[in-house]
Amino acid sequence: MQTLLATPNLERRPALRSVFAALDTGDLSGATEAVTVWFVQAEDARRPTRFTAAVDQLLCTPQRVPLAMLEDLTGRSERWLERQCRAQLGCTFQSLQRLLRIERTLLTLHAHPQPDFATIAYALGFADQAHLSREVRRFTGCTPTHLWQQLHTLPENFKTPSTASAKLMP
Repeated sequence: MQTLLATPNLERRPALRSVFAALDTGDLSGATEAVTVWFVQAEDARRPTRFTAAVDQLLCTPQRVPLAMLEDLTGRSERWLERQCRAQLGCTFQSLQRLLRIERTLLTLHAHPQPDFATIAYALGFADQAHLSREVRRFTGCTPTHLWQQLHTLPENFKTPSTASAKLMP
């Protein structure tokens, strides 16, 4: 009788290995129980971890999220959150929050035809307009006004084809 355990993929999947082992021996109730265990393990693997719940909270909240709130959400300490952030993302939690805030700033600047920087700073959780300006300069190397102008000015090669082809034609 040929066994199914020779399949290489089963070596790393002990739950599947037990299902096929039970089937090879003809133990149908053992195979059913092993399949149930396998489904439960697969469901557990798909559940979000405490850390992903914290990151989801950061992604869904437009303003700065206090670490105490994330501690309450995850049931873990600030130090645990910091370690998980470094291990899984390679940066500190503060750096992650700053990156997310700059991303929201870029999206907001791109969406507004005439931005009010003080209002944007307040809406995105900056202390004031100067704080917004420092962070934008730190990440992009230019002021918010200059960045806004760059976002709303298309380079020559991105203009409509009719304009570009007119310049190429004699």
